[in-house]
Amino acid sequence: MISNSLLEIAKQQKTELGEISYNQLPRLCEALLEHGTQSNDIATHAVSFTLSGLSARYFGEVSLPMLQLQVVTTLPMVCQRCFEALPMPLEQTYMYALCDTPSEALLADDEVEWLGLDASDIHALVEDELLMALPITVLHPAQCVEVAAQSSSKPNPFAVLQALKQRPS
Repeated sequence: MISNSLLEIAKQQKTELGEISYNQLPRLCEALLEHGTQSNDIATHAVSFTLSGLSARYFGEVSLPMLQLQVVTTLPMVCQRCFEALPMPLEQTYMYALCDTPSEALLADDEVEWLGLDASDIHALVEDELLMALPITVLHPAQCVEVAAQSSSKPNPFAVLQALKQRPS
């Protein structure tokens, strides 16, 4: 568990390392179950994170404390075509500026998100980022394409009607 507030970590430029079991991230578990992942697969996974305070950065005329969050995990996904397991490695880095109200310069920066000064729950922050990283549709790149091709190679039941239509009366 994080012993310092996010603001303290940012201002003091500390680094916190940790690992969170997926069982401690209920919204992520629910989303994975909706994608077809088995609950026993979810229970065996965890996410590692590194939260680091960075030097303050200017956005316009305002200097704001900065954080960097790195998450590393493997999402236990299921292919939507063949319903086989499809583990998806994820390694992402996120940058945050801490402030009560974001300035126009901060809002214009696409690489930096903002967190309120009262933000303190690293579990929620990690879970939010993992939820945003979940793909909409999960498919094997090519392995199960043959399965889909085989299922579409059945004869068309309307081919008989087409033949009748083309036959002279």
